[in-house]
Amino acid sequence: MKQISKNPYPNYSFEDFMNDKVAFIDKTEFIQTLYDLDSPYPILVRPHGFGKSLFIQMLYYYHDEYYKDRYDDIFKGTKIHELNSVPHNFYHVIKFDFSKVNGTTCKEILTNFNSCVFEAIDDFLRRYPKVKFKREHYENQGPGSVIGGFLTQYALDYRCREHKVYVMIDGYDAFLEPFLGKELDAEFKNALSYIISFYASLKSLTCDMIAKIFITGCISIGLDYFNITSNEFFLDEFNEYCGFNKQELTTLIEKLIDLKALNTSSATIADNLSLAYGGYSFSYKGNRTVINPSFCLKYLKKVRDTNSLPDPKEVISKDLGNTTTFLRTLLNDFPKAIMQHFLERHEKNDEFLLNRIDECFNIKYLERFEHTHMFSLLYYLGYLTHAPSNSYTSSHLVYPNEIIKGILEPVFKSI
Repeated sequence: MKQISKNPYPNYSFEDFMNDKVAFIDKTEFIQTLYDLDSPYPILVRPHGFGKSLFIQMLYYYHDEYYKDRYDDIFKGTKIHELNSVPHNFYHVIKFDFSKVNGTTCKEILTNFNSCVFEAIDDFLRRYPKVKFKREHYENQGPGSVIGGFLTQYALDYRCREHKVYVMIDGYDAFLEPFLGKELDAEFKNALSYIISFYASLKSLTCDMIAKIFITGCISIGLDYFNITSNEFFLDEFNEYCGFNKQELTTLIEKLIDLKALNTSSATIADNLSLAYGGYSFSYKGNRTVINPSFCLKYLKKVRDTNSLPDPKEVISKDLGNTTTFLRTLLNDFPKAIMQHFLERHEKNDEFLLNRIDECFNIKYLERFEHTHMFSLLYYLGYLTHAPSNSYTSSHLVYPNEIIKGILEPVFKSI
């Protein structure tokens, strides 16, 4: 009887893939791609559900010195292990998970942000207890002072160490989502200054203590005093760093599904899921597309649970309902003229032509939306994507698939 792998939906760590017979799509070759880029502070953005957190976990296990003795156990059989061309377990890594920073008020968001900073430091101290950081001295201070004090203490305790710290930040823009399109009042701007102090401290320490910073998020935003990063999200070589291509999805289906029992083929399921959940291109060229991995894994779990082939749209109906609610809330704050501009373009050919997607939103001015801002934001959130044959001088945006079109179109017409 065929051995069926475990489905990683909804949550597995990268380490589990090697140890627990969990279905795994090997993206480790992008460690090489990132290394060849030779950019010390890259940002890579993708919509929710595309596997950014898993990618950053992979980098964490690959680069952190703490896991050096387990390198073969964790990476044996992967593409990067076979290449053996990128130095591994070379740095002390501190990983901040700001994707957990949520809330409906500035106070909640700031409390959660600070908690995430301390959580990352506590995890680092578990691995490297030599650092004599006195947490109690910083409990009532802002995140800029906290990270500055921590890294200063690290430098003292590891003054003889040749290699510096590698900072990894997941979900750096999560705090912003509840405020998109809204008027930014004094309370928000004060909270923003509080968060910016964290990034300002990191920037001030990049020469002396920090070797690399890797950042993921959904939206490319500008943070004052943190202009050292480079946006790599439109580079063609990173188009598939998150998400499945059809070949990867076919392989995954064969690992997870008893196809004989369902009297179907992996190619048939892959074609259906590609049409339902795919069509995303994150390169200006737009000539290769990827499929939403979270939706695919959720669907394949449903197939196993029910021993049937359900309608892909029905499987994610709850997600679609939440998406519709979010979009209505967001788009209600856009000027009506911009909404009309969208509908006029949509009625012509389902394509939206921009001079260029905004590569960096200045969050102090997000309430001053223009039509290019709206299209760019919908792109970053996964509601629009690059059409084939884009150029670097203009962007043709389209719906990635019919399901997304079916969500977005009625929302716009009803506002």
